[in-house]
Amino acid sequence: MKLTLDKHGKLHVTEAQLQAACVKLLRLSGWCVRPAPKETYKSNVPRDEPDLLCVKPGRVLWLELKTATGTLSDGQWRWYHEARAEGYEIHVIRSVDELRSIIGVSGGKR
Repeated sequence: MKLTLDKHGKLHVTEAQLQAACVKLLRLSGWCVRPAPKETYKSNVPRDEPDLLCVKPGRVLWLELKTATGTLSDGQWRWYHEARAEGYEIHVIRSVDELRSIIGVSGGKR
């Protein structure tokens, strides 16, 4: 995974890099992970569902992955609030450390 620095010298992680790292951590931790499909039958229909559906016996997580500066679209906000209102566990993840905290996995070597 190639990491780069932004114009302020801070580490820049793309959403694709974050997703790859999160999927790896989840699978190593015993989760079944299904990325949301990014293609639609009609190109003008946005995909607002979260990026990852994660399942482990007794627990289901929906995860929306965003970079440090990424924002949710209106449709993603609606999905997030509707899922929460119905009692589903859904999170916006901006780092692997956030995910570790949510799934209860301590950090390893860095």
